[in-house]
Amino acid sequence: MVDAADHNRLTEAKTELESLLMMPELKSLPVVVFGNKVDKKDALSEEQFREVMGLEYHVTKGKDVSNANPTARANIEVFMCSVKARAGYSDGFTWMSSFLK
Repeated sequence: MVDAADHNRLTEAKTELESLLMMPELKSLPVVVFGNKVDKKDALSEEQFREVMGLEYHVTKGKDVSNANPTARANIEVFMCSVKARAGYSDGFTWMSSFLK
């Protein structure tokens, strides 16, 4: 979960995410990246967040797993949310649960 309104720490968040994605034991696992605090006026839009995090649409799996992006580098997707407003995060958990067997 990344604070989409804290512009000063987004580079750090991207670096940490890239480190996690390089770990062999995590390569096959689905990953949801939540852009949190979208309720704040200075929060990035989903498009801006994806660009900063290096998770543009051609890189991620797609929100519709049944019609997944074949060029995705991993089972990863971005979901914008506001935990405070209780919005958006359930979509990410639903997406992740689609990978459970």
